[in-house]
Amino acid sequence: MRFLFIVQGEGRGHLTQAISMSQMLQKAGHEVSKILVGTAQKQTLPDFFVSHFSENSIVTFHSPSLAYHYQKLSLSKTIFSGVINVPTYCKSIMQIQKEVRQNQPDIILNFYDVLAGFHQIIYRPKAPMICIGHQYLFFHQDFQFPKGNIQRWVVNFNSRLTAMCSTLKLALSFREMNPSQNTQICVVPPLLRQELKKYQPVIAENFLLAYITHAALAEDLIKWHQQNTSIKIHCFCSKLFKNCHPNLVFHEIDGTKFLDMMKRCKGLVSGAGFESICEAMFYQKPVMMIPIPGHYEQACNALDGELAGAGIRGNSFDDLSKFLTYLDSENYNQTDFITWANKADSEFIKLFNNLWTLQS
Repeated sequence: MRFLFIVQGEGRGHLTQAISMSQMLQKAGHEVSKILVGTAQKQTLPDFFVSHFSENSIVTFHSPSLAYHYQKLSLSKTIFSGVINVPTYCKSIMQIQKEVRQNQPDIILNFYDVLAGFHQIIYRPKAPMICIGHQYLFFHQDFQFPKGNIQRWVVNFNSRLTAMCSTLKLALSFREMNPSQNTQICVVPPLLRQELKKYQPVIAENFLLAYITHAALAEDLIKWHQQNTSIKIHCFCSKLFKNCHPNLVFHEIDGTKFLDMMKRCKGLVSGAGFESICEAMFYQKPVMMIPIPGHYEQACNALDGELAGAGIRGNSFDDLSKFLTYLDSENYNQTDFITWANKADSEFIKLFNNLWTLQS
């Protein structure tokens, strides 16, 4: 089968999922003809993603992205940015159609990009579109939500836009769940890269690992560490902070280096992105999940991760003390998660083959 990817390029999660899926498909003898990545203006793709694919296989287009005010996600700024950029997004949809027409895929895989949904409803390509993301699990009858009915409506509305006229929605999950009452929703294991699955357990070293995508939040971590300088922390962040204490070291975001340090750390302190939580669980590393303020989707991830045994929720990066207490008191075991995650290859390939049989 011939696949074309459309990927939301914001953050690391969807990009990592696309890498994992391409590895899986190529291993099974299928072809990934093109990877279309939606980016914010002036955004560049990270090296860990670009280096995985051939030079001519990646095409970028401008797509809606989240907007922030200092440390908090701003819904009003996000909507305003989307409205004023409508002409740009119309050109992006035409760009998607050009690539679909030239590559003639058998299946389009959408990793949660909203313009892929608009392309589908406008052009109605012959190839079925399958949508992949943890966000589709929010439509499952057994999913538990944090407080915030308005925010829940906004997130689910956006998820519906990404999946307009889709054939199937694959809901990535921390754990196995009962079949969804919505027949278009299928609960599937997380997508983890092949290099991560080669992990061999090592003795944990005496440091915490932090991952902060929104640089303003790192100021809270620096503030906390000034009162707790004996704690060793390595932090991967979109901005490098200098002149910090020797026990607080900042690193540029680097996928390979990050995974190497995750193998050796005592635990991970992170925003509540789905992918990072899954990687830590696979390495049997407890997580303190701190949602970006105002980011309801991450609040959902943090609650869901806590229910799955990933670790504990936190409110901000300026109080890691309760995480240190958690690390000293818990007997952490993720055997069930690892078994579930290792089913991914067989589950996805079976789904694609069944769909191809029905379409033929």
